[in-house]
Amino acid sequence: MKKKYRKTAAVCGLCVTLLAGATITSTAFGGNQGGGPGGGPGGGQDGAGTSAQYASASGTVAEGNTTNSAASLTADYANATTITMTDEDNEVKIKEAGTYIVTGSCADGSITVTKGTTGVVLVLEDLDLTSSTGAPLSINKTAEAKVIVSGSVTLTDAENPDDEDSADADVADAYDGAAIKVKAGAAAYLTGDGTLTLNGNAKNGVKAGDETTLVIDGDLTLNITAANDAINGGYDVAILNGTLNISAGDDAIHADRILTIGADGSGPNVTIRQSYEGIEATVVNIAGGTVDLTATDDGVNAANSDGTYASELTYSINITGGSVNVNAGFDGLDSNGNVNLIAGSATIRSANRGGDAGVDYDGSLYVSDAFELNNQSGVAGPDNMMGGMPGQMGQNGQQGQMTPPDWGQNDRQGQMTPPEWGENGQQGQMTPPDWGQNGRQGQMAPPDWGQNGQQGQMTPPDWGQNGRQGQMASPDQGQNDQQDQTKPSSQTQNSGRNQTTPAQTQNTRQESALQVAPTTQSLTVDGVSRNAEIYNINGSNFFKLRDVAMLLSGTSSCFSVDYDAASRTIAVVTGESYVPQGGELQTGTDRSASCVPSTQTLTINGRAVELTAYNLGGSNFFQLRELGAALGFGVDYDEASRTVVVTSR
Repeated sequence: MKKKYRKTAAVCGLCVTLLAGATITSTAFGGNQGGGPGGGPGGGQDGAGTSAQYASASGTVAEGNTTNSAASLTADYANATTITMTDEDNEVKIKEAGTYIVTGSCADGSITVTKGTTGVVLVLEDLDLTSSTGAPLSINKTAEAKVIVSGSVTLTDAENPDDEDSADADVADAYDGAAIKVKAGAAAYLTGDGTLTLNGNAKNGVKAGDETTLVIDGDLTLNITAANDAINGGYDVAILNGTLNISAGDDAIHADRILTIGADGSGPNVTIRQSYEGIEATVVNIAGGTVDLTATDDGVNAANSDGTYASELTYSINITGGSVNVNAGFDGLDSNGNVNLIAGSATIRSANRGGDAGVDYDGSLYVSDAFELNNQSGVAGPDNMMGGMPGQMGQNGQQGQMTPPDWGQNDRQGQMTPPEWGENGQQGQMTPPDWGQNGRQGQMAPPDWGQNGQQGQMTPPDWGQNGRQGQMASPDQGQNDQQDQTKPSSQTQNSGRNQTTPAQTQNTRQESALQVAPTTQSLTVDGVSRNAEIYNINGSNFFKLRDVAMLLSGTSSCFSVDYDAASRTIAVVTGESYVPQGGELQTGTDRSASCVPSTQTLTINGRAVELTAYNLGGSNFFQLRELGAALGFGVDYDEASRTVVVTSR
């Protein structure tokens, strides 16, 4: 996991004064009640901090390259050279300009546009190509290629990830770590009307080098699964059209300099199903299309790990068109400089704690009249713009305007979200009687709830799985319907008394007998170092079920996780893609004190299975070796390095 260039955390101002006319919905507020500094008419009492201030005009929007020299090339099908790849004819080297149609199937081979070769139009047509010794497709230094995808094309990088750091210089130099490698100074333009599937098993899906502009355009459908970044550009990346479906172990889309999505109000449909950070660049410009992303860290991040272009550019996130939907584990929109929301819309669900918020910025924040912002998680500005106690702030600080109460979790309109629920449906601590966690105005938070809705305190009984209103859940339901038992409201947590519920049929051990602690062991999944929330319980390692599903997503051992509130059943189906719910793979919080036996039913492919499981803070944790045996993935332990080793099968 690479180190992020993160700003110093600012205290989260839970919401902000709004520009006149901007359409903004927020379920968290801060600053002044009514008027005061930055407020509108109506007067009121100042909060503990200063209302976050909006800029009166947008900051500079730096435009990146959205074309390159390969864009103007046209295919000459009449004079094209057709190449059929097989396991015997497995190496294609293109050394001169022209149109080349490449088709066939090859278990270990490669296509290379050699260094300095320009004027190449490469038509990939119904091709299945895997390479174990480098990238399946390489466009070498200062070369130029328009890549047209026709039919179904799959490129798989099957290199050994250890080769990148091999002591053998020849092996290390040959390592590309990408399904498509565009080397320094080259020009690559991906287009067509076919489906391109990239399997970046070693590292990245697409890797573009320094001083390289990568452009994706046309009616192309691009499916990328990558161990690291799905798309990684060393300079500018432009995604103008197409359909992208991405699952990544680190960034989904990264550009060192400027990343552009869409143009003039039109653009691609980008779905990021899994990522550490969704989108990252020094400057992020979203000008059109739709972006729907899930990230365990930040959703959209204006940052760069080495700060290469910080001297010439201002870090900024600029949305000038299209629709953005963010579900993030930390910040939704996070800029080490400015955020400019000029046209289009954004819906943000993220953390709302400390310096993490829906919109987090170090410079200035501008929201125009034309922008529609539905921010579920507040705003954190620079250190001198902290939010105060919740007030009745409406647009421009006009007292008495309320957040529309008809939005449910995940913005399902028409359903009432209980205001006493916090981020990811985690019940919070005791709040002032008119406010729920994160300052949700209008209702009283039940006083008998502990942090994160831990057992022993009453959950509103009319909420089902993931807080979807209208499904009747038993009153002991917690986060993601994983709350396990009910105690009297006066019962303290983990009192050592064995409490039972009507549904309790297994794992009825005395809580006082449990020995629970976060583990300090390392973790690898298919040879790649990963992080997850792990506890040692009575001598065995226990992992959160949804964390394991996320770790194995995109592998042959993938599985889906769902929950039936009516029967209190966790349903796992092997071979199905996991859909992240937010909050997976987060670490840093010790929930040992909340550990109790889990009483929910587990089914695997429709069959009830009894595995050792505990509930910690509202999430179900399973013994890893038992889970591996039941779901078909390998679990081992390296004593020398104190590493838990997970392998897909």
